[in-house]
Amino acid sequence: MDRNASRRVDWAAAVVWRSARLRARLLRLWLWLRLTTRGAVVAGAAGVILSLHNPALGAGGPPIRAATITVAAGEVAVADNGLCSLIEAIHNANDTTTGAVHADCAAGDPAAEGMDTIALPATSIFALTAADNQTYGASGLPVITGRTTISGSYGTAIRRDAAAEPFRVLAVGRAGELALDWVTISGGQTTTTPSRAAEVTYATSGGGILNLGDLHLLQTTISGNRAAVGGGVYNAGGLLASQANFTHNHAAYDGAALLSFGDSRLYDADVRENDDPFSIAVVVNEGYMKLEGGYVRDNGASTSLSNRGELTIYGVVFENSIVGLDNTGQLTMEAAVFSGHHTAVTNSATALVNRTAIIDNDQGISNGRGHLTLVNSTISGNHTSRAGGGVEVWGGTVEGLFNTITDNTAARGGGVFVAGHYDDFYNCTAGSMSLRYSIISGNQATITIGREAYTEQGTFRCHGSLFLKGSLAGHDGDAGIVNASLIGNFVPDEPAAAILSPEWTSSAAWTPHHTLPWGSPAVDALPNEACELPPPFYAFDQLFNDRNVDGDFRPSANECDIGAIERPPLPYHVFTPFAGREEARR
Repeated sequence: MDRNASRRVDWAAAVVWRSARLRARLLRLWLWLRLTTRGAVVAGAAGVILSLHNPALGAGGPPIRAATITVAAGEVAVADNGLCSLIEAIHNANDTTTGAVHADCAAGDPAAEGMDTIALPATSIFALTAADNQTYGASGLPVITGRTTISGSYGTAIRRDAAAEPFRVLAVGRAGELALDWVTISGGQTTTTPSRAAEVTYATSGGGILNLGDLHLLQTTISGNRAAVGGGVYNAGGLLASQANFTHNHAAYDGAALLSFGDSRLYDADVRENDDPFSIAVVVNEGYMKLEGGYVRDNGASTSLSNRGELTIYGVVFENSIVGLDNTGQLTMEAAVFSGHHTAVTNSATALVNRTAIIDNDQGISNGRGHLTLVNSTISGNHTSRAGGGVEVWGGTVEGLFNTITDNTAARGGGVFVAGHYDDFYNCTAGSMSLRYSIISGNQATITIGREAYTEQGTFRCHGSLFLKGSLAGHDGDAGIVNASLIGNFVPDEPAAAILSPEWTSSAAWTPHHTLPWGSPAVDALPNEACELPPPFYAFDQLFNDRNVDGDFRPSANECDIGAIERPPLPYHVFTPFAGREEARR
């Protein structure tokens, strides 16, 4: 596929994927097709759009036979009473001989490929009062060993009774596959909490669900569960979720909502109000994780999301915690929003941050080691009493292209602060940052000079370094930058308000950003070739609009704007004479 065709496909998929409601419906349709078919390509619009956006999403084949087992409202335990209970239904679904372990329930399909559906009535509460087994530690329901869907409706919940001894709600075995559809899992609690994190086992993991196989969550809520790790869900297999909610879960050590060592993909999840004073992070990735859409918000643990593996983020909103995202693995992030954190993003490994807004935090980005690439992004409204309100680089490297850094405050380096430091073994870790084709203007320093950027060089032979090229720095004729290398930059005479709109703006479709007012010196300031970035950036700004757009009505070879946003052209007004009635008759 040629580059332009590839752009058109990416653009079409991205436009469709911006609608959370459409995305969730397509994913739900795809999941339903996958759970009821195997081997063939999923046909129709859902398969087309999903494959455009994520070619890795698989498909199924010819329909296979499966059974529906309807459970009586509130029935849990095994009893010869003519009523199908939840535990009896799971036994029948797991059975590969006849599927008819319990006569009170409809028979399951004993074929290995069959995916039985266990139907739970709406508004029914299934209260678990005792552990069913000890296979992976105490679990309230039988371990899922076959292919099973548990389908509920409004108000359907499976929960551990508050008066019962501690046990998790359920576990999925290594050969098992479970889909939970519109069900709440709550109240699970593993039996013990080890005194050290190194002593954690399966028995102390996954208060709501322990998954060693394949787990699908569709409009399912995981709430009020507790474990040593993975308070809501512990995933060591495959996890695929659409519109799942993780709320009020707790972990003594890590992963209050979710701890994943396997492959996890979450679409439009809402991870909120998961809290434990000693938990390190709310969501922890140790394998591969993909987050698209949704929220991670109002969580009380020190870090909302900790990545120690490979993580891809698209269109997720992070709000209100101590650290929004801590990356010590490999991170690719696009179209995200961070606000209300002590520090929004910390990095000490490899990270690509593209088309992202980091706004209204105490501090924006802190880079301690590793390499962070920052492109087409807005860093604004971050105010700290420390150094580096927008970006702090005290180790490693940060490479920035087409960013807007404005309205940030710090003691030193309101926009950017770069330094070096010695570790415990007296090894120098020198931070460095390059900033090309970016706006750094309208920031403030409360203690020292260098309101826009400050590079500390007081540490003996362990200095930070800051390099700016083709960027717009400062305002009112003052660059406001101390100890930096400046090549081909613009120091405007205009006030800050004439360079950028003072207030950021946003909408349901676009991440927060500062527009360029008419007459801004950032408009059409760069040669066209500056905007012709290689993949994966292409020639689009933070809002996915084309670069190299004539924004001042003066066509030239310089149509590329500085900063995260390309100013769109004003509409041309065409004068059309009005024909009067008499003239029209002629």
